[in-house]
Formats: sequence, C-alpha cells, structure tokens
Amino acid sequence: MDDLEDELVRFLVGLIRIPTENPPGLNYPEITEFLGRRMSDLGYEVEYVEVPTERFPELAPFADPKYRRVNMLARLTGVERKPVLHFNGHVDVVPAGSGWSVPPYEGVVKDGKVYGRGACDMKSGLAAMIYAVEAIRRAGFRLRGSVEHSFVVDEETAGVKNAGTYYLIEQGYVSKEKVDYVIVTEPLDVDKICIGNRGAVWWKLNIYGKQAHGGAPQLGVNAAYKAADLVHLMTHFLLPRLKERVSKYNIYPETGKASSISLGVVSCGAKVNVVPEKCILEIDRRFIPEESLDEVRREFMDLLEALKKVDPQFKYDLGETYYTDAVVVPEEQPLVRVLEESMREVLGITPPKILDAATDDNRFFIKNAGINSTVIYGPGRAEIPHTVDEYIEVEDLMNGTKVLALTTAKLLGLVT
Repeated sequence: MDDLEDELVRFLVGLIRIPTENPPGLNYPEITEFLGRRMSDLGYEVEYVEVPTERFPELAPFADPKYRRVNMLARLTGVERKPVLHFNGHVDVVPAGSGWSVPPYEGVVKDGKVYGRGACDMKSGLAAMIYAVEAIRRAGFRLRGSVEHSFVVDEETAGVKNAGTYYLIEQGYVSKEKVDYVIVTEPLDVDKICIGNRGAVWWKLNIYGKQAHGGAPQLGVNAAYKAADLVHLMTHFLLPRLKERVSKYNIYPETGKASSISLGVVSCGAKVNVVPEKCILEIDRRFIPEESLDEVRREFMDLLEALKKVDPQFKYDLGETYYTDAVVVPEEQPLVRVLEESMREVLGITPPKILDAATDDNRFFIKNAGINSTVIYGPGRAEIPHTVDEYIEVEDLMNGTKVLALTTAKLLGLVT
C-alpha cells in the first residue's frame, strides 16, 4: 500500500476535479464513466444503472430531468463466488460555496493534505475502497471470495427513498442473498467503527390564519403569531424534555447522545402591511435508538393538538419530507471483529464503536436489504465534511485504505 500512495492521491485528485454538486446533481454520468473506465482497467465487470426520469418525482423530487441519475456497480469475482464483500460510496458532494483559500475543484495537494470539495466527504472513501483491493492484488494475491463496489448518487439530499443506494436495492442489485458484508466508506474518523445512526424526521408544518390589512389587524388572524406560540412550546416545553433523553450508545459527536429538535426554515408573510394568512415551519427532529419513529410522531402531534385545544384559531396541516428510524447492528459480529483486528494492526488501537448522530445510506442496506453485517468505516475526519477548505490528510487516507485492505483479506481470504 505504501508503494501506491502517489497513485492513490492522483486518483483522488482526479475525482475531485469532476464537480458533482448536489443539488442539482452535476456530472453524475461523467464521474461514473471516469470510475467505470478505471474499474474496467483493473479487471472488474462494470455495470451502469441509470434511474428513469419517470421515477424522479418519487426518488429525486428536487431534480431537473436534464441532470441524469447514473449509478455504477463494479464486480470482481474471486476464486469462489462467496462470500461477497460490498463497498458503497456516494459520488455527489454538497455545493462548494464561497470563501475558499484554494480552488474547490482542483484537488490541491499541499502540507500533507488533499484539498477540495469532496476530498473528505467522500471521494476519499471511493478511492480507498478501490485501492484497498488493488493493494492486495499488487502484492501478488487473489481473493478467494468476491468483492463489489457501488458508486451511487444523491446521498447528500437524503430522502426516504433515493436514486442511489435505495434504487439499487429496490431493483435487486444488492440483497442479503447476494451480499455477506457491507462497508460504507463515509468519513466518520479513521479510528472509529460506526455500527448505526440516530433516527430523523423532517416536518413541514403549514399554520393558517386569516389575511387582513395591517392597519386593522384585529380583523384577521396572524399566522405568524400562531407559529410563534408553537415555537415557544417547542423551546420551553419539548426541547428541555428531549435534552433529558440520553442514549446508552456511544453516539458521535457526543452532543448527539441526546434527542434534539431544530427549527430550520420559517417562511411567513408577503408584505409588511398585510396580516399573514399562512406561515410555514420546517422542523428537524433527531432521535436516539431508545425512541421509535412512531413515538416521535405521536409526541409532536400531541403537542399540536394540545395547542389546538387551548386555541381554537390554531389551524394547521403537517407533512413529512424525510424520515428514518434509528439503526443499530450487532457489534459482536464477524465484520466488526475483523475490522477491529485490522485497526489494531494498522493503528495500534482498539477502536470505539459509535453511532452517527446524522443519517447515512447504511440505513438502506440494514432496513431495506436486511443486511445486518453493515458498518461505516472510511478515511477522513468527521468534523471536516461540508466545510470551506475541505481536506483529507494523506496519512489518514493511507491508514484507512490499509485497514480496508486488511479487512478485505481477512473476510474473503487470499490465494497465492
């Protein structure tokens, strides 16, 4: 692996130089073709899986049909077909934004770091999972079992379903009958193993009033005031209760050990001299594994209905734009044990097992495909994604790739 460092870094730079901002979903065909050519050169069977535009309203409702949704699968059959280790990573990145000290899409290498949007989240993971297998082969070994890679779109825009990992599972490309182990190479620290994540639900709440002239507001019902009443209850009644719900799991970062609620969007009013007839609140509720999605929904509905009882003018309708239950896989399983052994050999540590405070594509493998042997492990530090001057340290990139290489060798077996 040490001999492959320069090649690995160059490949990562090549990935960064293809801007794949999402939204809207730029250059998905270009990056999957780039990856497909490389995987073909390395001897993989490559398959492109494009999502038909008629599925966009369901899988990518924000997307313009002119931005194609193309995923790619690469398979390398071993001496034997099974077991199968499946690596997964997303090709899309969040928009670069402004304020960078380096060009965000040049892949600048300096001071032992590779800079660029996606350098950490998660084009480093894509490069690592490819070169982990390649290091084994360059060392003169064949894999006894088989390896697969899925390069997917639209992870960054979440979704109850999506045009990436969800679509591949729905279409039967990945299933518990076909795949034994899954490693999602998201950057949640090179020295930690992620075995799950918190749950989430995003609500879009429409609160209704009655329009009137600003000079005679008593003739109307101010939707903004009704919304403010709810925000007051959320802040002073619900939020303190949520802070007391602390998980027994090692959720990372530590601030995520408690449940939370956040008001993210407020849209209200058309003109200063018009009493607003409607106010829209978009609310992000995160919850720990000790809570269920149904309990979270019921608690919020109870709050809304309680407010409605004391104020008959409080009128609303509630929708959900995203939801997922919390997921946790058994930590006493072969995949976790082998990954832990590899990290001890490479890093000299016994890694903690964590849950992600956010949500990731691992939920689709666990919930939709039924593959409990699914973990998140990849290079990169968890505090770096989505920041200005995003980067990955080359040392972390190398260590993470070595860990993945050893894990692959141990899980699948080697043949000289």
